[in-house]
Amino acid sequence: MNRADIKVELQEAGKWDEYLALREQLKAEGVTPKEAAVRAYEQIGKVQPVQRPGVSKAPKACPYAQLSLAAPKGSCSEREAAAFVFEFAAVPVERIPGDVVPSKGAVGLLKWVQTSPSNAATFYSSIWAKLMPSRTQLDAEARFSDDGKGELEIISRLEETFEPEENPVQVQKVPEGAAGQPVPMEQEAER
Repeated sequence: MNRADIKVELQEAGKWDEYLALREQLKAEGVTPKEAAVRAYEQIGKVQPVQRPGVSKAPKACPYAQLSLAAPKGSCSEREAAAFVFEFAAVPVERIPGDVVPSKGAVGLLKWVQTSPSNAATFYSSIWAKLMPSRTQLDAEARFSDDGKGELEIISRLEETFEPEENPVQVQKVPEGAAGQPVPMEQEAER
């Protein structure tokens, strides 16, 4: 821990002035400044920090961690993660339903995007732009997309050209339970 961290920690605990007094006392007793700082911190560090009224030190739960707990096991594709971020980049993380989270990685990417405007700009200009199909890909998809209208038109024209049969073929009924039974001779002659 460096000096700045020690100062912040002791100031937050309300022990900074006490630390300074003890350090100066140790230096006056002939202890080197470095050793006096170490000893003073060790002695002050053993004392419980003073709680300031009205200041709660209970850690807040990270909403991103809570959201990532809702993610299914495994990972998702880059496109799915980017689509999730694209959809929820402007939504406060507390308002994102857990059932739409594709993966923990997608939550991490969302956190990164929501952290700063420059990260959001990088996401839209680099990551999202690369996942979007190019104009030629969209044109190719349009050429090969088929809604079936052409085939239905051809089938209806073919049906119009065929005339219904004037003498439809009559098929004799087979009695129930007669499947697999030999056909009587007089019926065979009729065929």
